[in-house]
Amino acid sequence: MKPVITVVIPVYNAAATLGRTLESLRGQRFGDFEVLLVDDGSNDAGLEGAGALSDQRIQVLRTPGRSGPAAARNIGIKRAAGEIIAFTDSDVVLPPEWLERIDAAFKDREVAVIVGNVVAPPSTVLGNAIAAQGFPGGGSIGFDRMWKVSPDGCTTNITSCNFAARRRVFEEHGSFDESFPLAGGEDTELAFRLVKNGVMIRYVPEVVVEHEPRTGLAEWVRWQVLRGRACRHFKLKVGNVSGYVGLRVWSSWNVVKASFPRPRFPLVVLLLLTSFFLQQWGYLFEAIPGRHSESHT
Repeated sequence: MKPVITVVIPVYNAAATLGRTLESLRGQRFGDFEVLLVDDGSNDAGLEGAGALSDQRIQVLRTPGRSGPAAARNIGIKRAAGEIIAFTDSDVVLPPEWLERIDAAFKDREVAVIVGNVVAPPSTVLGNAIAAQGFPGGGSIGFDRMWKVSPDGCTTNITSCNFAARRRVFEEHGSFDESFPLAGGEDTELAFRLVKNGVMIRYVPEVVVEHEPRTGLAEWVRWQVLRGRACRHFKLKVGNVSGYVGLRVWSSWNVVKASFPRPRFPLVVLLLLTSFFLQQWGYLFEAIPGRHSESHT
């Protein structure tokens, strides 16, 4: 019999975190699911160390070389047997009720896509300040302070480490755009396309996951530059992005309000301003005529 839910996880060199993700999946109270791990050209021993290759519930698929998370997720979508396809990442811990709550949300036949909340556990001083900026997926301030949610619970964005959709959504509206040359922006483009086509995205805050905090300064700098570069490709795809600029101003103000007057406030503001300049640099760098991006990291 086909499972109710297929969980798709793109994996790239995740030896340090994948074991915790899979262990949290094994502890789910909802049992009618399968797991598709899509290995995107890893060169570490993450799959073996996490016991993925010996777990009968887990299928390991592979991309043809280093293809990026969009292609990895699309391979999972094509091979999924479940009517509902849930997505998470290899550095996320899922509470025991995660799948149970996803299943409950889809009992409403009108619901086509849901997105949940993401929390970052306390870590270092720098890690806490990064989480206070609302990334990844809401960080320590919540999804609904980074992306607007209407009074009826609808939103216009997804976070790829914690969302789910009915299979028919991808059959009718397409999957992730694999033409993005960077690992960023493809989830925002998918959400943009779905909303444009009249698909409702329901925010379900009780569907929550815990994301590994980002605690390294060098990693954070690279991440901000990558976000700026990805924004360039997103704009080329969708055209007018004035609404997203306004959203960034709104969410930045929420970050400032959520941190004041805590001791971390100066560091949060400094990182917020620095992120703006790093992303602008990345955007302008990617706009250099004749430049071709090949990185998926």
